[in-house]
Parts: sequence; structure tokens; C-alpha cells
Amino acid sequence: MSRSTDALARPFVGSLRVWLSLAGMGAVIGLATPAFAAGVDHATCFSHGKVDPDQRIAACTRAIALTPGDAGLYVNRAKAFSRKGEHDRAIVDCDEAIEIDPANARAYGVRGIAWQDKGDHTRAIASFDEAIRLDPANSAFRFNRAKSRGLKGDYARTLADLDEAIRLDPADAQAYRVRGMTMARIGKAKEAFADLDKAISLKPTDPGSYFIRALVWKTIDPDKAIADLDKAIALDPANPKYAEERLSLQATRRPPDPAPSPAYEAAEEPAAPRVYEPLQLYPRKEDHSERVAWELKRGLEQQVQGYVASAIDSFSSAIQLDPYNAEAFYDRSLAEASQGNYAAAANDCRRAVELDPGRAGSCNEHAPGEPGQSAAGNVRDPAAAKVLVERAEARLADYSVGGALLDLSKAISLDPNNAEAYLVRGRARALSGDKAGAAADCRRAVELDPRQAGICDKQVTGDSVELAPPPDAPRAEPETGIPKPPSAIPEMTAAQGKR
Repeated sequence: MSRSTDALARPFVGSLRVWLSLAGMGAVIGLATPAFAAGVDHATCFSHGKVDPDQRIAACTRAIALTPGDAGLYVNRAKAFSRKGEHDRAIVDCDEAIEIDPANARAYGVRGIAWQDKGDHTRAIASFDEAIRLDPANSAFRFNRAKSRGLKGDYARTLADLDEAIRLDPADAQAYRVRGMTMARIGKAKEAFADLDKAISLKPTDPGSYFIRALVWKTIDPDKAIADLDKAIALDPANPKYAEERLSLQATRRPPDPAPSPAYEAAEEPAAPRVYEPLQLYPRKEDHSERVAWELKRGLEQQVQGYVASAIDSFSSAIQLDPYNAEAFYDRSLAEASQGNYAAAANDCRRAVELDPGRAGSCNEHAPGEPGQSAAGNVRDPAAAKVLVERAEARLADYSVGGALLDLSKAISLDPNNAEAYLVRGRARALSGDKAGAAADCRRAVELDPRQAGICDKQVTGDSVELAPPPDAPRAEPETGIPKPPSAIPEMTAAQGKR
């Protein structure tokens, strides 16, 4: 090659080298594109709800096509399907993940939530059982199983799961809130307040805790209920149920008294007997029947929840509005007796019988020292006990376990030899999850009446006690458990779970 030819060739060769180099880079970029895309899809699939469910499903689907043996991809796609409400497709993906990795606890947990959202709590619980077996330290699995158990009405096991969830994660505000809700549903208002207060202290920005606490305050202190509802509304003004509940409570709130109510102060000493004027001297007043009915209902609810002094105030207000109302005197009599104020109780009871002679024998009419009192100082009244047992059975038929337990404890104090009272209280305790107490009551019932032995055996040995549904409620299917009891406290919903 000549010098001139070489001089001309040199730039051409240099250009050729640059071109080949660029072409090589293009080839490398082209080969790297699928891997780069796979990495992006994998990251998007594991985004934990930070992207739209459709985007996540598409990303997981592409990632699965490249790595079909990755169980985690199926679990995350299942979560995205659940967010869209496509629970059947979520279950299919979880089944596939479990087929790939039988020890994948998350697959069982996500499948449990999908069954829960479909309303199949039996299968949900089975999935959470397996998730907990594989990962017993995961508090979310305990919490979600508690939800399904609560929705089936199995409150004892619900509380056990929530206790464990809180032990595993003491800062879990949601677990405290749901445990408080459950406590309220079984009539344990004080325990409910403690849990709801804790939930609010852990997460003061959660409107749900204020809302549930408002519902517990509702029959005890409407002003505090309204304050909690105001807080819930301020935190979540778009939620219509908070405003609706506030309007409803405001509409039914007791108006100001037409005259000052007689003050009631809980004293250490038993209250002195009240002195009543003859019946014919009672002045007739305007009709306050609706207000009186409200006071009586409120008083009974307060008494059931353990606020007896407030209940006595409510019954006293009813009496002031209608001094001829035998029911108000009767209810105040029982409330006074439960506080040990036997003289006041006997006085009220006598007045109830004067106003309604048909009540003779239905409550204790004896003051301390009069016939009918035991040597130990406890007032005995088998007739009153019988009435209380009957009322307790009616309350159990309406799923009011807390009220039934209150009546039955009073019945036993009035007639300690009443086997039926122990038997029914055993059933109420079994329903509330207190199996040890139920067994003790049954043993006492059998001691008093050996004929109760067979009934007690059936009552205590079963996993749960089922009641017939109220006349106006649909009968529950075996799969979903007993119908939910009527209550001011709403049932948990699947949407309240951890995802």
C-alpha cells in the first residue's frame, strides 16, 4: 500500500472502528433491555400498595412470565387483586404460591384475607391457622384471625387472639381499638374504655377509635359521646356515618329538666328511706311519657354497663316526671339494692306495689331487720329472683349477655338456693367466653338440683353455645355462625383488617 493510499485509509479505518464500537454498544443495550424491564416490574410488583392495583397486577404478571417459580410474585399479585375486589383471582394466586412454596406464611395470610372479604370466615380462619403455625410471631395474622372470629360471634377466641396480637406488638393501636369494640359488644364497658383510650393515645389521628368510644359513651354520657364524634368528624369530615350518628344522638338527647332533678350522691352509708305523700296528693302534670320511656331505657342501659349511680339518677328523673310510674320505682329499687341501700330499695319497692298491686311479690318489699332477711344481712326474695331469672332469659334470647349477667347475679343474691339462676348464669358466662365461671355455676346448679346435671354437661363441654335467632332476624347459615347480636357497637368489617 502506498503512502498516499495509507494516508487515505487511516481516517476510514478510524471511522470504521468508531462505527463498530457504537454498533457493539447498541447490541449490548438491546440485550440488556429485557433484564432492565424485569427489574422494574419486580420492583413495581413488590411496591406494597404504592401504585395503582392495575399497574401492580401488570408488573407482577410480566415478572411471573420471566420467573414463574417465585412464590412472592404470586402473593403480591394476589394482594393487588384483593384491592380491586377480585377475591377469587387472589385465592387462585395464593394457591399457586402455596404450591410453589408450602412454607410461605404470607400466602396463607393473604388467602385468609381474600376469604374474609368474601364472607367465608370458616375458610379464612383455617388459612390464618396455617399462617400462624408457620409464623407464630406475626401479630397481623393473629389480628386478622380475631376479626373473622369476631364476625362469627366467637368473642372469647376473638379476645384471645387480640390479647396475643397486642403482646406481640404493644404499639398496635388498631388491635386495641378492635379489642375495645369487642369488649363493648359483650357488655364490658369499663374494659372497652381502657382499650379505646389506649388506642387513641397510640394513634390520636385515627377517627375510628373516637367513633367507637362515642358509641360506648352514648348511653352513659351523651355529652362525651358528642365530643368524641366531633373529634372523629374533624379528622375525617368526608365520612357520613360520623355526622349521621351525631345528628341522631343530638335528636334523642335528653332536653333540659323542667325542674331541678333530685340530686343523688352515692354515700358510704345506706340511703335513708324516702318519704312519699299519699297517692291522691300527687299533682297531675303534662304528659311526659316519651321522656319517661327514654329515662327508663337509659337507666337500664347504664345499670347493665355497671354505672349504677347514673342509673339511679335516670330512674329518679323518670319518677320526677311521672310520680305514678310503677316501673320507675321498681327499677330504682333494684338499682338501690345492688348498691346495698336496702332501706331505700324496700321503700321504692313498696311504692311500686302501691302503684301497681300486680307487682306484689315481684320485688323485695322488706327493709333490713324485717322478715325475709337472712341472718347474714342479705335480703332474700325468691319471688324477685324468679322474675330476674325470667328477664335474664329474655335478654339472652336478644343476645344481651351483659344485662343477663347483671340480672342473674342479683337473682342469686336474693335467692342463693335458686338452681335455675346458676344454670342460666352458666349459659350466659359460656356465651361471654368465661368457661371456668360457666363450669363453676353449673356445678353449683347440680349441687342444688341434681336433675340439672345433663343440661350442664351439654352447656359447658361444647365449643360454643348457640341461641335461636330473634324472630325478626334471618337464621344463620352453619358456615357463618350465629347472627350478630343487636348492639350500638358495629360489627367489625373485613375492610378493617391489616393488608
